Amino acid sequence: WGAQFMKGYGVNTVTVPAFDPFSKQPELKAAAIEVTRAVLPHRVVAMRALPDAAALGGLNEALKPLLKRFDYASLTLAGRDEGVVALRAYHAEAVPDAWLDEIDQLLALDEPAKVMRYVDAARRVEKSARIDDGVMTAFCLSGETAAADWLKGMMLGHASFDAVRPWVLAPVTAPPKGSVARGRIVCNCLDVAETDIMQAINAGADLEQLQTGLQCGTSCGSCVPELRQMLLARAMPLRQGNQTA
Repeated sequence: WGAQFMKGYGVNTVTVPAFDPFSKQPELKAAAIEVTRAVLPHRVVAMRALPDAAALGGLNEALKPLLKRFDYASLTLAGRDEGVVALRAYHAEAVPDAWLDEIDQLLALDEPAKVMRYVDAARRVEKSARIDDGVMTAFCLSGETAAADWLKGMMLGHASFDAVRPWVLAPVTAPPKGSVARGRIVCNCLDVAETDIMQAINAGADLEQLQTGLQCGTSCGSCVPELRQMLLARAMPLRQGNQTA
């Protein structure tokens, strides 16, 4: 998607130049590629939840200049009317403290009364989370980012912070017991989580009902194959049970 969302022009510059004449979408799916590992051990994941599109857009623009500083970085949006701006950055050298301070300022993580913070200077690990009215509204993880995905889910779902307070800055890759995080997002276009989809499938929904009720798979359509797989996986045990009976 180019420099609007990442450092540099992105993969478009090394793939075939063909694109759709109407949407201008590049033809990426028919391109052959060769991949080599990039050694960028120092990582930063920072996110901020905001109540409307104007605020999200403003923060997105404010964060864009940071993309050029890192060896690789991307900037994305998640959610619908109320959403999250997400910065993910990777660097070969340790991230300077001044850069982290600037991210904290932009994400409103510089108010001690509202922010939890953990710093391990020896390991170059620094983590912070902002809490407003019992809900996490921003976080920044530097040096260790295992919890980034479920913390994002908590913010998108407006989950209560109290149940997970001891775990928010811990190096855990999944929400602990007692968390009400929404889980993995399957439909990124319309922000539909795997847990919501499986709940509907277990209640008997087919693909058409998933699309009607949850709207998943009705925008770009890229998640439709995964929706079909989830439906098939659920149907197979039911068939086996019927055959046994």
